[in-house]
Amino acid sequence: MDDTAKMSEKPLVSFALFAFNQQEFIGEAIIGALSQTYQPLEIILSDDCSNDNTFAIMKDMAEAYDGPHRLVLRQNKKNVGVAEHVNRVIDLASGELLIVAAGDDISHEDRVSAAVEAFTDDDRLAVLETGYAEIDDLGNATGRIHSYSDVQFDLASYLAKSERRPVGASRTYRTETLRLFPHLSPDCPTEDTTLMLRCLFAGEGRAVSKASIQRRIHDNNLSARKRLAVMPLEPLRDQYLADAKYALHKGMIDSEAFKLATDWARTEFCLRKSFQWLWQGENAFAIARKVTFMQAPWNAKARAYWRLTRGMARSGASE
Repeated sequence: MDDTAKMSEKPLVSFALFAFNQQEFIGEAIIGALSQTYQPLEIILSDDCSNDNTFAIMKDMAEAYDGPHRLVLRQNKKNVGVAEHVNRVIDLASGELLIVAAGDDISHEDRVSAAVEAFTDDDRLAVLETGYAEIDDLGNATGRIHSYSDVQFDLASYLAKSERRPVGASRTYRTETLRLFPHLSPDCPTEDTTLMLRCLFAGEGRAVSKASIQRRIHDNNLSARKRLAVMPLEPLRDQYLADAKYALHKGMIDSEAFKLATDWARTEFCLRKSFQWLWQGENAFAIARKVTFMQAPWNAKARAYWRLTRGMARSGASE
């Protein structure tokens, strides 16, 4: 990244809390946001037209707040879905960094200050991912801590280790980098891998082991298996391919990186589709036959077969 990516000495940061039908959890999530020790901080409380009491709770807590942070309370007039919700918040954010938080997770009070420190040290950094501790739907610690080796990564090294599933819940993005790209397609079902790839087309990423959030695990998570089993994957694949083409056109990546990214996108599609069929009860032979006839390179199919076989073996071992 060039010198235009240099941050201010004490940058304004936007902390965006995304909510939809999370009345049981939103209060704790807001407390985590308001407890941040870093200043100057803009906190965006954004609701995607919930049909429960989520927004009422957000409104009450925002009106009662008298602390140092700037609060922005907003609600979409109709439910627009994950991608369009993210688009609107990116457009609204005033900060040089954008920290994202889900309405069912709890951020540690030093989350923002730790992120600023990481970005201040490296002008190439476009995205930061941290560890997290799991809690259940009642807020009890499950004892599972997810941490990464402290490592810097680029597009090639990230895609080479794509068996590690991305977790958007603990991310911080450089806002300027996100705005290099057009809006996500409204029918794109998720934002985590798409925004990660966009950042790696334009810069580098970093993973740190220290947990910055308590991530709540429950049946209504966007990443819960029952949701992943029915997620529309074609729009996600098409978003990956469109973003790679855009990055190539704008000179962010070369033809070699473009091929790497598009091959990965097709492999990822094969793999996700295979697991959907597996979760829906199809047998291995039927899945293999479907993968064979997918419109994807042979190496993408082979890699999908391999990863699916590993996944089935692990699933069988754990049962």
